[in-house]
Amino acid sequence: MWLLALLLASCTLTTAATANKCGFPPPHAVASLQNGDALALRADWVAPCGRLTANKHRLLHATANGAALLDARQLLTPRRFDLGAKLAYARARLAGRRGKYALTLYGASVRALNGFAEHDPPQRAKGSLLEFALAFDSVLGIAEAGWLNATAFVPVSADDAAAPAGGEGGEEGFVGVSIVDGAHRTAAAAALGRPLPVLRLARGHAASFDFRWFRQRGLSERYAQASAVEWLRWRPQARLLLLWPAGDSAHLPGSGGGAKDARKWMSHAKALAEVATHGAIYYEGTVEVDAAADGPLLLMATLYRGEEWLGDAAGGWAGAANKRHSCFPRPQGRAGEISTPMQSVRVVVFEGDALKAKLAVRALYEKEGAVSDSHSVAHSTDTAAETAEVATLLLSESGRQFVNRVQLAGLGGGGMWDRAATQLTDTLKVIMLICCCMCCCSASAHAAACATAVLQLRSSCC
Repeated sequence: MWLLALLLASCTLTTAATANKCGFPPPHAVASLQNGDALALRADWVAPCGRLTANKHRLLHATANGAALLDARQLLTPRRFDLGAKLAYARARLAGRRGKYALTLYGASVRALNGFAEHDPPQRAKGSLLEFALAFDSVLGIAEAGWLNATAFVPVSADDAAAPAGGEGGEEGFVGVSIVDGAHRTAAAAALGRPLPVLRLARGHAASFDFRWFRQRGLSERYAQASAVEWLRWRPQARLLLLWPAGDSAHLPGSGGGAKDARKWMSHAKALAEVATHGAIYYEGTVEVDAAADGPLLLMATLYRGEEWLGDAAGGWAGAANKRHSCFPRPQGRAGEISTPMQSVRVVVFEGDALKAKLAVRALYEKEGAVSDSHSVAHSTDTAAETAEVATLLLSESGRQFVNRVQLAGLGGGGMWDRAATQLTDTLKVIMLICCCMCCCSASAHAAACATAVLQLRSSCC
């Protein structure tokens, strides 16, 4: 089912009398709701309305548990992967910018979703990125002005695996729901931090437009990863789970496709299924890291910053180096060079019990005897700040270029991070063609924070 970006713009200008005929609670009933409150629908509110689209008429007849006012960020679920791109665009527009980065990301998402073709009478058909963007601008303007009225409701539903916890009405009746329609209104409300009026439909109406669906529709990993980074901005409870190359038999010393190697491949596939039992996966994909460069060392120092076992400058950061080699195996070629310098880190954007998921993955590898050290196969971030730092390094184009070009040899202590920050600035100069303004960064306390600062600067001027 396609998104209806202009529904709000066409419906919110109705009077209270007209709204009553459109099958939604009247404005005075909506105004009495508080965030989390619910409202039972009355039969006389469900009536034909000539201005409602055909899709809305169909959904209206499936109304089940009434209406409620919810925090829109509660609806940023993995079932609607497109919300990440819409949030990026909404954030830029609300800040007074129409930057190329946000518009391109939004356009890539819409193209994958419906090919810039949407028609749901009596709304005017849209057939280009410009028409979608202008319609979204209209939604944002109405939302910013205050849209709490009888026609702004977004239909939500739980799939068959997410049954509501409560009965008629009540906030508990909206647990585990995803939006069925109204992604633009949801993104607008989330970006503004305002509650969103929703209509609860019967179970089974929630279609899944997750990252797998968008991947099958041709959305590039570049834009998928950018959407994931944006989603993390609005879901501070989310975490990253990293599956290191050591859990991938292709990167292990002496791997030759034997039975043991095959068992390791199976373990890697099972690891993702195990993660899914501990929460919801918003995105997962692989990132290529140059094991011959100092990027892996930078990752270890960032992920385990403050740990005594990392070592010190005098000892050459022996602990960090050992951890790097256990997570990024180094099979040697004939001349002593690394035969597989580019190795794949599987990055999972995850919301749930990340610690339990990590321990379960390690236990799985131990059970199958796939690796000698299960600590070398998986890591999870612990805080929102760490998650943002690592996501910046691995899921952004500039971050990945930095990881694969950074050189830390001969540096120690704070100087290592200052040098890394300077190198990040140099790396960004190479990729300035994707920006519309110059970006720079002074030495930061550590490189990942500098990468985050640069991306935020780029986002503010692009």
